[in-house]
Amino acid sequence: MANTNLERSDHNNSDERELSNEEIEALVHRTEDLQRDFKELEQWVDGHLDRRLRELAGPHLERMLSNQEETLKYLTDPNPNLRQVALRLADWHWNITDMLAPVYEEMALTDPDDEVRESAMRALATCYRATKDVRIGRLLAILVRNEDLAASVRVIAFASLVRVHGSLDYSGKAPSIPQCLGDIDWDFVEQYLSGGGDDDGYQP
Repeated sequence: MANTNLERSDHNNSDERELSNEEIEALVHRTEDLQRDFKELEQWVDGHLDRRLRELAGPHLERMLSNQEETLKYLTDPNPNLRQVALRLADWHWNITDMLAPVYEEMALTDPDDEVRESAMRALATCYRATKDVRIGRLLAILVRNEDLAASVRVIAFASLVRVHGSLDYSGKAPSIPQCLGDIDWDFVEQYLSGGGDDDGYQP
């Protein structure tokens, strides 16, 4: 027993030893490399997103970017492309998503365009992320179960449901990024349909 304690003490001491100057310098260089990689990735994503938004919104994009009020006006525009861009800008550019939860909920339920509904569900899930909100969870579960909806809409509804529940708290078998109806964890969906989604003890 004494030997075991000594071994543990030696192990702890080795873990807590100070890094050499060379090791610290290597860590600094590695951190700087990672920062450059992330910056390049961020620039690539921003460039790709900017091109996509310009494709969808055309000359309207500059008006949306002028101020928040202009962006919000486009949430009810007859053109679904403009509604979708407005949804994305509210989140990524203006960072006002949490203020628009009732709007997103209405769009997720009633918008006639599938892509807009999907964007609205993602935004709604951002508003309620990791809250396990029973009402929003049941709303999304109903959309997942609705066979009249396109498969892509139902898959996004499920992914949004997992986010509302809390991705780190979800212990089911569905992949982190579901791609098709076959990836859906139906037992998990049923739990929210029955109003029990706030139970941290969910078991697949």
